[in-house]
Amino acid sequence: METTKEILKISFATQKGGVGKSTMTSLLASVLHYRLGYNVLIMDCDFPQHLTS
Repeated sequence: METTKEILKISFATQKGGVGKSTMTSLLASVLHYRLGYNVLIMDCDFPQHLTS
């Protein structure tokens, strides 16, 4: 019996900083990988924070 794997995409987004996006991302990735056996890729796409207005 052959199984097919589907790609699952999950994102956390908010304009406010310091709300726990990185923490939630790493915790969810750990659960998905270590408990459920998924291969996980994490991408951090923060806008450059060194720019000022």
